[in-house]
Amino acid sequence: MSDRYGKEILYCEVCGEPLEKMIPGGPVLGMDRFPVRCLCPRTKYEKEERERKAREYAEIVSRNRMICFKDKTMYDWNFDHDDGTVSLMKLARKYVDSFPEMIHKSAGLLLWGDVGTGKTYMAACIANALIEQEYTVKMTNFATIINDLFASEDKNEYIECLMRCSLLIIDDLVYWHIDF
Repeated sequence: MSDRYGKEILYCEVCGEPLEKMIPGGPVLGMDRFPVRCLCPRTKYEKEERERKAREYAEIVSRNRMICFKDKTMYDWNFDHDDGTVSLMKLARKYVDSFPEMIHKSAGLLLWGDVGTGKTYMAACIANALIEQEYTVKMTNFATIINDLFASEDKNEYIECLMRCSLLIIDDLVYWHIDF
């Protein structure tokens, strides 16, 4: 095929796009054309780039889940498994959806109720949703914090590590109210 100057240029046999372009205004340093990428290598590069980004994302999520949870069964606790019977799950979803604003306001969420009401499940759903948005979350309990703190050589560093998380979830924090 010829270009607009009437000179033959090469085209890709697969996609049909040009493999070279003419230099506007005529030859420069004895060259009248330069190579260009057709759709084939551009598509391959874009696919490889998407796959690389997907791998990086998966690695970040996996690493953050390992940091967040001690119990691997919680990795799969998410809003997709919510059957809608617990109306407060809507509040948990709303908390996740407005998390950037919650961070800005330093606003937390306090879940309380009887044993077996789904507080830990709800907290893990929040944690997993935020981890998927590449936030750092740590889900632990008060007894573990106390044990880790006493075992730690640098107690300030341990506390600073907890404070660096985007969200710290302290499960099973016991509160007793005694009337006299």
